[in-house]
Amino acid sequence: MLGKLPTEQQQTMWAPPLEMMLNPDHQLVKLAKRLPWEKLETEFGSLYAAVGRPSIPIRVMVSLLLLQRMFDLSDEQVVKQWVQNPYWQNFSGMTSFQWKIPCDTTELIKFRARIGREGAEKLLAWTIETHQRDGNVQAETVIIDSTVQEKNITTPRDHKLYRRIAERLLALAASEGVVLRRSYRRTIRKQIMQLRTANFPRARKQARRAERRLKTIAGALLRDVQRKLTAERLAIHDETFGTITKILTQGRGGPDHIYSLHEPQAYCIGKGKDRAKYEFGTKVTLAIDPTTCVIVGALNHQQNVYDGHVTAEARDQIKDLTGTKPTIMVGDHGYRGTDMVTALAEDGTQVITPVNLRKSIKGTAEHRRLRKLLAKRSRIEAVIGHLKAEHRLCRNYLHGVLGDELNVLLAAVGWNLKKLMRLLWLLPNRLFERLEMSFGMWDRSDRGRVVLA
Repeated sequence: MLGKLPTEQQQTMWAPPLEMMLNPDHQLVKLAKRLPWEKLETEFGSLYAAVGRPSIPIRVMVSLLLLQRMFDLSDEQVVKQWVQNPYWQNFSGMTSFQWKIPCDTTELIKFRARIGREGAEKLLAWTIETHQRDGNVQAETVIIDSTVQEKNITTPRDHKLYRRIAERLLALAASEGVVLRRSYRRTIRKQIMQLRTANFPRARKQARRAERRLKTIAGALLRDVQRKLTAERLAIHDETFGTITKILTQGRGGPDHIYSLHEPQAYCIGKGKDRAKYEFGTKVTLAIDPTTCVIVGALNHQQNVYDGHVTAEARDQIKDLTGTKPTIMVGDHGYRGTDMVTALAEDGTQVITPVNLRKSIKGTAEHRRLRKLLAKRSRIEAVIGHLKAEHRLCRNYLHGVLGDELNVLLAAVGWNLKKLMRLLWLLPNRLFERLEMSFGMWDRSDRGRVVLA
């Protein structure tokens, strides 16, 4: 059953109205008034049953997700700081100051799973619509680029996978009440100690032998558990056993190589940089407005695809989020010369890369137009840097394929809201600058007194 926010406005001596405690010019207070909360409550209200125990209000849950992404906090931190911050409580729709946490941290996990990818895209479209009302977004021309969101996994090594498999199978046997022929616990510990000196030249042969021994132990434990489980229990753990079997039989690399037992969908992306030659996670595609840098598209890819092959998918998402089909998409060399780009040109969408600039004739109007467009392409690099440093795109802590999709979409939502907060802060300053130019000069050393020229 859907819970409701308190609507009582009566003042008491113990709980004065929250608005009286806050600065009306604060960015979060202004942002809370600008966002159309009723639209979200209408769209997400269908996800709840008509009867039962009242849930936490939708605005509270959505505001926690937004605050988490705007200020780069974990689930535990955002819930704890919500109790301490009256501006956050006002942003969540509270009318009086609350002394208790709004929900348990697991409620955020359940709410993300409840809304899914479609709900996260609605949140992103919600922020884009708010910018569109101010005239800050035009989707006819966009800048597009790709990056990597790394998963929260250790550096992949085969011996780590074999050790994790053995530990997982031992824990599974204990939970299912299976008596193993042999547990290999002391043997596993001994092989791990031998692997600690794997980088020493004289110990490499011993380390390779220990790695092969761990693989043999993992296979023996897998066969022992499978023999002693019933058919019903085998069907329940079929996905886990399938992943383990694939790890034990896979080669050194390839597009379907598994690098993590708990995140098997993560793949290896070659960066070609000295600081990070490889990254393990998923590739994402971002699209921004070239003038205001508002994100109008955020897409996660389950496979390591070429950049030029996802332009049509990115264009369709931009059209769904903004309501406008982009006619010009500006990208780097990764989007050049593919059949997909040619098909998009026939459909009315032109993909511009530095190759188009080199092929144009210097001194012409077309050359000047392309040069101006490509000069703006580098703006998306700064947006990607901010997303990774301030909006939790650098390392993805959300689990599974759904977590990959939600992480990039919510990071884009956090960026758009921070951009809107900055615009709300700049608007009064710009008005003040106009008054300053009209009436005199601002003397900062005189505590804000206006000195007439």
